Amino acid sequence: MSTVPGPAEQEALDAYSRAVVHVAEVVAPSVANLRVEDRRRDGQRVRAGAGSAVVPTPDGFLLTSAHVVTSRRGRTRSGGVASFIERARAASCASSTT
Repeated sequence: MSTVPGPAEQEALDAYSRAVVHVAEVVAPSVANLRVEDRRRDGQRVRAGAGSAVVPTPDGFLLTSAHVVTSRRGRTRSGGVASFIERARAASCASSTT
């Protein structure tokens, strides 16, 4: 059994790689890195977690998983910061599980 792909397999792998790169280039600007924050009893903001989100609409709505913005006790965290590949598009955000 050969481990080196033949010409047909290599062409298919190249086409697949081009497709994956294209999708990544198109989707990447809509993917956000989330730094989730919460408030301590004394009011100080502290880092409470991290995750990712996508922006599916032009108005900047962030869609993420509930576990990213919910504490272990099921309480919604108070906010955080979203950063994008395009650093100019950093935004503060409030969390909502509705």
